[in-house]
Amino acid sequence: MKTMSAVSKKSDPELQLLRDGVSHDPHQYLGLHEGGKLIRLWRPGASETYLEVEGNCVQAEKISSDGLFVYRPTKPLSAADYRVYHASG
Repeated sequence: MKTMSAVSKKSDPELQLLRDGVSHDPHQYLGLHEGGKLIRLWRPGASETYLEVEGNCVQAEKISSDGLFVYRPTKPLSAADYRVYHASG
């Protein structure tokens, strides 16, 4: 399993595009990846963020001060298995 620092180092070019607001396809990097074993979330300004995963509320881990969060489920998920919570609904 990759460590969070490995995810963060690998993501530097993608993160820079997100930071600069010039990514032409942010969901190529964000969302569900690695065969359903990783969810990346971009929430600039957020100190924490939550997801509903198969009916359970879970907290994603903040791995970048810019607002990159990750969640690694215990088993592979599909896009229908999770929802991202947002303060405004």
